[in-house]
Amino acid sequence: MLSIILLLILAPLIVVATLLWVRRQLINHFSSVYAVRTPAGIDLLQKVAIGGIDQWLHIRGCDQSNPILLFLHGGPGVPQIGWFDAIQRPWENSFTVVQWDQRQTGKSYQPLSKIRNTMTNQQMIQDTAEVIQYLRKRFKQEKIFLIGKSYGSYLGAHMAAKHPEWLHAYVADGQMINFMEFAHQEYKQLLNHAKAEGDKELIDKLNGMAPRPDPNNRWQSFIEHEGFICEQLDRIGKGLSPYSYGSSSRFFKSLLVSKLCSQHLSLKDIYHHLFSLQAPYDPQCGFAEEIMGIDIPSEIGSAFSIPILAISGANDWHVPCSYQTEWFASITAPHKEHIVFENSIHYPYLDEPAQYAQVLTEKLLPLAA
Repeated sequence: MLSIILLLILAPLIVVATLLWVRRQLINHFSSVYAVRTPAGIDLLQKVAIGGIDQWLHIRGCDQSNPILLFLHGGPGVPQIGWFDAIQRPWENSFTVVQWDQRQTGKSYQPLSKIRNTMTNQQMIQDTAEVIQYLRKRFKQEKIFLIGKSYGSYLGAHMAAKHPEWLHAYVADGQMINFMEFAHQEYKQLLNHAKAEGDKELIDKLNGMAPRPDPNNRWQSFIEHEGFICEQLDRIGKGLSPYSYGSSSRFFKSLLVSKLCSQHLSLKDIYHHLFSLQAPYDPQCGFAEEIMGIDIPSEIGSAFSIPILAISGANDWHVPCSYQTEWFASITAPHKEHIVFENSIHYPYLDEPAQYAQVLTEKLLPLAA
């Protein structure tokens, strides 16, 4: 009996110890694979005081004298430190690439009880400005490049309009324009598809969601059905998931595995990623309602004084490519170009990584001159 009790006690400990050992081996392997080996290179994971709290940057590149490229991740709440190394590796030959885990996400996580009143669009915009200022000073570069993805494109567009003197150019990847309209267009395109296919079950389901989003209950009406809509869009190859993953569920599970194998993330970071409450899902926070109220044209207008590159996946119905095209046609800039990736959905850098890297090198890099 004693031996059985000991076995029951030891077995879970052995399993945990084995998993931790495997994780350590994978971390060592990937650390070696993605190591920066050039003499002038940089691979720095750094905590910086931004907006009154500690926030984290991951800075990588083959030559620190290369132009800085700051990537503003989407979500909000989809940080990229810990899973983006392989994707950005080709970019690092031409740029010093900076990933920033935004306020309350990833390594920059802090409990909402401490920072709930700071979770606002205006604070996120101010944080972005401070990160850019830090990088300009740290690397002694007057201007940097900026990529904004999804929610990050909201922050990026504000920087391009308000601080053009800080930027060589702005890349709008899946530009967020008007949140209510984007959510409606996503819904409308799926409904039109269901009607064209004669899918009565899906038509009835979607009609039951109308109006989407409900202007009197914006965030709740949006989030209540967004999972189902993304699932249906994935099914027809028009959704959030890259083609190689097949579904959003598989995609986000893959991100979790990458994070578990990352030297940049502690087990505490991963715990927060899995179990901690994020600001948009806290009804007391108010951040979700601010996000629903995003409207780029009314907030910053349509005139830019720096080059603008827009990047879209041709098959993206999540943030509809057609909607992005309409916005891009309405803006003015000294140089603008809309690059549509014909074999991509919402994440061209995952669906067509070589072509994406080529765009950065051939279209973006020359603008540093």
